[in-house]
Amino acid sequence: MNYAKKSDVVILGTTIQPITSSASLGVVADRLLHEASCAVIAVKSGRPLPHIKFDETLSFDAISILVDKWFGENTFHADEFSNLRELVALKKQQEVTISLALPALNEEETVGKVIRTMKKELMQRFPLLDEIVLIDSNSTDRTREIATKEGVPVYIHQELLPDMEPRRGKGEALWKSLLVTKGDIIVWIDTDIVNIHPRFVYGIIGPLLINPTMQLVKGFYRRPLKVGQKMQAGGGDESPS
Repeated sequence: MNYAKKSDVVILGTTIQPITSSASLGVVADRLLHEASCAVIAVKSGRPLPHIKFDETLSFDAISILVDKWFGENTFHADEFSNLRELVALKKQQEVTISLALPALNEEETVGKVIRTMKKELMQRFPLLDEIVLIDSNSTDRTREIATKEGVPVYIHQELLPDMEPRRGKGEALWKSLLVTKGDIIVWIDTDIVNIHPRFVYGIIGPLLINPTMQLVKGFYRRPLKVGQKMQAGGGDESPS
């Protein structure tokens, strides 16, 4: 903001948004748009980065510009991929399959809705997903029962690769899901999301389909908090915001 006060115009890289979208452009961009007294231009260019040899002689400012440009061109909002017909067309064109793996541990209150939402919107209405599997961490509630009733294959990650001593934690469930999924693209989302929406999945798939050279998409969202609940670091990372 201090730089903006001294400038006639500010140009920053950000996410392309649909005209009708009310989505945030991000904390920094939003603040500039609302508080800067000068003109603010938000830009996202599709042009490739120039080839620059990175070495010790490259200035900090030059590196910073390239990094900012890269983040500006590779940061997305789920709204950009809400046209599911286009995503399905890209999927068919590229001849890829997509699997959704759901890690779970005692999620009986939410797992059913998560599965029903994804099956209805992303398998039946729009055939974006080819399979959904549940990777359970030995739940003691009705999580596995509910998933089975919803027609989803269920695997207990401690029972996969029995010759290897199982480890605790979500990471174990994630990598072992690769043993039981068939897709060219694997998507993971949590099963305790109370405000579940298809964007938690298509927001991650979208960048991979529009840019086949992209290998990994990491999502982010703000978990809705209950009254009196404090924000916990490290939580909530499924859908681009």
